[in-house]
Amino acid sequence: MSKRIRSKRFKSKKAKSKNAKSKRDYKKTMNRRRKNKIKKINKGGSSVIGQGSHGIVQLDEKSVRGYSRKACFARKIAKSRLTNDRKEEFKEEFKEEFKILKRMDHPNIVKVFRMGTGEGLYFYLEFCNAGDLSHYIKNGRAQVNDGCLEDSNGFAHGTIMGGGYKTMDTDQKFFVIQGILKGLKYIHANEYIHCDIKPGNILLTYNSDRRHNYKFTPKIADFGLAARSGDKKAGTNGYIPVECLVRTGKSHDYWGCGVTILEFIWMSTDLSTDYKRCIFPRDNGFNISDLIGWKDKYFGDDLRRTMSVAHARASFRTLLCIPEHVELEELGVEMEDNNITLSESNERKFYEYYANIRERGFNALCGLYDTR
Repeated sequence: MSKRIRSKRFKSKKAKSKNAKSKRDYKKTMNRRRKNKIKKINKGGSSVIGQGSHGIVQLDEKSVRGYSRKACFARKIAKSRLTNDRKEEFKEEFKEEFKILKRMDHPNIVKVFRMGTGEGLYFYLEFCNAGDLSHYIKNGRAQVNDGCLEDSNGFAHGTIMGGGYKTMDTDQKFFVIQGILKGLKYIHANEYIHCDIKPGNILLTYNSDRRHNYKFTPKIADFGLAARSGDKKAGTNGYIPVECLVRTGKSHDYWGCGVTILEFIWMSTDLSTDYKRCIFPRDNGFNISDLIGWKDKYFGDDLRRTMSVAHARASFRTLLCIPEHVELEELGVEMEDNNITLSESNERKFYEYYANIRERGFNALCGLYDTR
């Protein structure tokens, strides 16, 4: 055998050895970065990274079935400081949230893995490495955690290269809004109502596909208030439509979704902040003159300046419509000094009227963002 051939073989073996070593070094580096990130978050004895309607969320490193290695997960722990009368009921609600998430299988809904009862009741969720939409709106950027490995829907085994602060361009925002609409359509197709759609419950992941194109993906989370029927009243004040002050239905999600998307487009939460001053959830009522002032402020010149497409403006105005005096008279809703109180006698007819309008607005919005 010639010296030239032997040297080539020797070089190829040497190159393979070098590649294997670099892979091992890379894995060690990623593991070290992941552990350091967890230590940093855990500093001060607290690893809380979020809070839902039924418990707190911690960052945890765990081996979970279906994963070939340890990875970072979000662990949701049920609230413990409850009275004895409420404890059993709360446990059932927490278990119901887990069951609902188990039934969901969609790239825009957060994944759930398993439930445990070690230190109280808890279950593991996928860890979304770019925070939530409310933080993005507030700060104008997302802080991507590049020290944790995850295996998210359709992504290349969750290997993240390049963390730090990231922002979205117009195309990326379109993709995020499209994902929120698709996720909500899937929830309703499975005959559930989320009941708490808001920026804080839209989590973000930042990762690459197989072509190494990096993007944000939205994931709807916190199903603690989710229900099948409209027999309960729940949610966050700024994201509840007037017809859902007495009962809950799909209209609740349509309104919350519309407000969330507009706040994301405008990068401001003033829309929901001003709206909740007009409604009185405890008294099942609202002030019609305050609502008209809210509508004139946000759906006039502000909407025209930020949306050049007339069809888009019309979709949001339909989705986030408010009661008019003429409509209230036709529906038989009485008012006193512009204050309206909904009761069992008039709430059903009132709900159905505005729920149908919002559904048309939501479907128009889905058409705009191509959610087929």
